[in-house]
Amino acid sequence: MIITLTTILITLDTIKSQPRAFESFIEVLFDVIAKVNDPNDKLLRQTVRFQSILYVNGCYLLKQACESLKEFELQYPGLLVAKIGNLFGLAQQERSHIHQSYHLLAVAVLRSLIQVSTLRWQAALI
Repeated sequence: MIITLTTILITLDTIKSQPRAFESFIEVLFDVIAKVNDPNDKLLRQTVRFQSILYVNGCYLLKQACESLKEFELQYPGLLVAKIGNLFGLAQQERSHIHQSYHLLAVAVLRSLIQVSTLRWQAALI
């Protein structure tokens, strides 16, 4: 559902038409991914057996939140640059297999930072 909502927000370009709703959704996603190895949030990390498939509830949610933030960053380069230090910190703290999603998000933001900085530098030379 998070990915679907992300797709809708990007398709409708809500960053321009509904900036407050857009920012609120980004904040919710950051709240979700900030729950790195939080032992108090058992619901987020609980394991459930569903139709003989082991499904880790919280890890799926964390991964989807990271993927959504990464898609926003790819669509709107520089959107999350202010959070880059926090993202790398979260990636280093995560001890489950979800650390890969955190790292991919942080690298996408770093890549955007480099691209935006390069464009600004080139524009200053002209």
